[in-house]
Amino acid sequence: MHAMRFHPEGLLKFYTEKISVEAKVGEEVKEFELKPMELDGVTPTTEPTSLYVAELDWLGDDSVFEATLGDLTIEGKTLKNISFKYPGK
Repeated sequence: MHAMRFHPEGLLKFYTEKISVEAKVGEEVKEFELKPMELDGVTPTTEPTSLYVAELDWLGDDSVFEATLGDLTIEGKTLKNISFKYPGK
């Protein structure tokens, strides 16, 4: 996940230890966590960042799923039911 601001456009940096995600893969529900990373996508960080990454051993080249993030508080506002599709087509 890469967090962006829309007005004005730019990176939205915040820190949370993890972001819980629930994904529906076919009829199966899988849970995973996004962790904060430096912009290299490899180095963990405890500083505000715009990049959160998960390692999914079940994710294949042809995987398709719909996911919903757990409650996420950024800049004092709690966001609920943020969903996305993978791949994002």
